[in-house]
Amino acid sequence: MSQFEQDSLQLTDRPVNLYRDRSTRCAACGHEQRFDPEWFVRWECQGEVCPGCGVDCTEEKATRVICEPDDPALDDSLVPKLSWWHTSTYEDWPSPDFNPAARLTDLARQRMGEPMIARWVGSQRAKALHVGTYESAIHNMLRRMRDQPEAGRRFFLYRVQLRADVTILGGCHEEPGDWLGDVPLTKVCPSELDVFRYENQHEDKGSISLALGRGAIQSVQQLALPVEDVERPAWWTDAVDRMSVASQTLPAPGTPVGPLAQLRRPGWAVSSPVAEVQNDLRMELTSHLPGTLRGAAEAAIRIDATLTPTEWCSLAAAVLQPLNDPAAVMQAARASAPRTVSTESL
Repeated sequence: MSQFEQDSLQLTDRPVNLYRDRSTRCAACGHEQRFDPEWFVRWECQGEVCPGCGVDCTEEKATRVICEPDDPALDDSLVPKLSWWHTSTYEDWPSPDFNPAARLTDLARQRMGEPMIARWVGSQRAKALHVGTYESAIHNMLRRMRDQPEAGRRFFLYRVQLRADVTILGGCHEEPGDWLGDVPLTKVCPSELDVFRYENQHEDKGSISLALGRGAIQSVQQLALPVEDVERPAWWTDAVDRMSVASQTLPAPGTPVGPLAQLRRPGWAVSSPVAEVQNDLRMELTSHLPGTLRGAAEAAIRIDATLTPTEWCSLAAAVLQPLNDPAAVMQAARASAPRTVSTESL
């Protein structure tokens, strides 16, 4: 076993708990309290207010999630000893030759023009990288499958080992950049710093994430998702049977058909009995998840009546596997060979 493999095995993986309560603090009155995930769903729909002052989510100063005071990631000496996680559709993340323009279509290139493409590539290559908890990495993957055109691409889970001598900005700060985390590396990590620590407010809220450059990373372990050798879930056979029966059923008279009908959300018409069953299945398969993740997971399991029952079940299982069996996924990531990350700058 190489030294890097030994080092990767010594990293501490924090326990995964998608359902844990979160600590909060009201910016208006200072009230602190822990709430379960369903409270936050109601809060975002204006169904809850601060118990201390009655302020709801529409106010600028309102209740927000805060990190736990005993989080080991707050200890500078422990940060390099923890495993950090990231998901990406790039198989060689974090590549020294990262070229975001490689995925642009001819039409996109024509519309943007080469000068704009050059500026865009420069801004993308200058961005800070982000790593965080396993939960935040998986939530990030679901968000990208829902909000960005990446549902058809394979995702890779990365277990990240930092250099032992990284320099960390003291304290835990507000999340930098926009909701996508786009922030120039030089803004959060000037030359004397390697790591910017912040409270994640978008994925695994209240957890601690890091903004950093490639030079702060010692090695990564890569895992293609889904993990192929994990057993089929218990719901598979029933789901295949229900879609097979539905495929023999004619649509009801007047049922809308076509691409727009396949974008169904609750209350929308669907294009076929198969699509109806798929929608029922995805709501059933995600109903046990915490409310803060349920919508993203449901949206990532797309409705597509052109898929065979087995193909659709494979899609659903791929989305749900990291959520339903994180121990198996993390174990598979730990078993993969580490890849040293070059300190050569982009």
